[in-house]
Amino acid sequence: MIDFVDKTEEKNGTYINRKNMMAIQGFLSSSFKIVDGEIIETNENNESLLTKKENGKIIEIFNGEKQMTKTTHFDFETNSIKEVIS
Repeated sequence: MIDFVDKTEEKNGTYINRKNMMAIQGFLSSSFKIVDGEIIETNENNESLLTKKENGKIIEIFNGEKQMTKTTHFDFETNSIKEVIS
C-alpha cells in the first residue's frame, strides 16, 4: 500500500489499495432509501449522498468527512447542461 499525503496537509493521505481503487470506480457496498421523492444512499463508510429534484435542477449532497454539493442545471433553450460544485 502507498499512502499519498493530502495536498492541504490537513491529514494523512489515502491508502491506495484494491478496495479504495474499486470504491473510486463506484464499487462500494451501499443501501438506498426513497423518502418523499428524495434518494438517500448510505455507503459502508456511513457516508451519505442525498439526491433530490428542486426547481428543475438535480441537487446531490454528499456528506462524509466534508460536505460537497453538485447542482445540475438544465437549459432546454440552448440544449445545454451545467454542473456546479460547491
